Amino acid sequence: MAFMKQITGKRSSSAKKNESINNNMNSKKETKLLPKTEEEKRGEVIIHQPPWKVPAINDRFPNLIGHTLDNSEFNLYDYKGSSWALMFTHPTDFNAVGTSELEELLKLKSEFDANKIKIVGFSTNIYSDAHRKWLDDVEAMVNGYDSNNNTTNTTNNEAKKVKADFPIYTDPTLEMAVELGIVDSDTIDEDGLPVTSRTLYVLTPDNKIALVTTYPTTVGRNWKEALRSIIALQLVERSRESIIIPSHWERGEKVLIETKLTDSECEITFGPGNWERVFLPSEVCQEVGSFVEGIGGVRIKEDRKNLLSSNNSITTLPRHYMRYTMKPVSDYDVSS
Repeated sequence: MAFMKQITGKRSSSAKKNESINNNMNSKKETKLLPKTEEEKRGEVIIHQPPWKVPAINDRFPNLIGHTLDNSEFNLYDYKGSSWALMFTHPTDFNAVGTSELEELLKLKSEFDANKIKIVGFSTNIYSDAHRKWLDDVEAMVNGYDSNNNTTNTTNNEAKKVKADFPIYTDPTLEMAVELGIVDSDTIDEDGLPVTSRTLYVLTPDNKIALVTTYPTTVGRNWKEALRSIIALQLVERSRESIIIPSHWERGEKVLIETKLTDSECEITFGPGNWERVFLPSEVCQEVGSFVEGIGGVRIKEDRKNLLSSNNSITTLPRHYMRYTMKPVSDYDVSS
């Protein structure tokens, strides 16, 4: 039996939010219609955490169709087209952590644009003037604000001011939040209902999830790491998956070679002199008692050889698992 967690909150009397949460849950093919509980009969809303599989890496991300602040007919697939995209969720407007997050995201927006990455937000707040006012606050954090005149700092060049002009999809009924499995049942809003966690999705040009991370509502995300990860994913794709990315890699640094390539294939793919091997202890051939080397004829040091068996014969290993190249970094850089 699938695990289901039940969350109860009072229905808001003024907003569209919460209007159909229980209907959304009951409409899923994987669940049976649930009889109304006493709480529901009293007008309260019940949220059941999804028993179905939520979208994960390599799954197709569901299309988001509905409202943004400025568009009542928003379509995620149409908006992103064949681009890479960063899709982020946030718990609620006018929260300190979320404001700091969007401030840092706006500061990096030009770099996302340069790398052809579309940005999309996801909110469970209702599209309203309050939503716009929160984004105005975020823009003021980046561009400066004159509190005496109640205006954005006029000392900054208007052309250089950053605008939060990316769409923020609104999900006031929590329908998509429930389907995505991003409801944080431990954090409750003023209506007594859960908010969304701080989840980040990286979407490929064909709308699949390439990366997903989830933070609690109390900790902000690192957009520089998100940007680094997307650039890395773009490099892997554009290199026809001949490379993989090491920890703490930054643009311009050497990358790892995909393990499935043999050393002979590395010579063909990257060219002689454009890649290197790292010889490691685990690659000592215990049966013949010699250290193995790959293509190219690089001999191991004599002191290493002497530590091995008296055989000391050098054999050839088809592939070494730690190999680097600089070649694909410039060749496959999406921003170049």
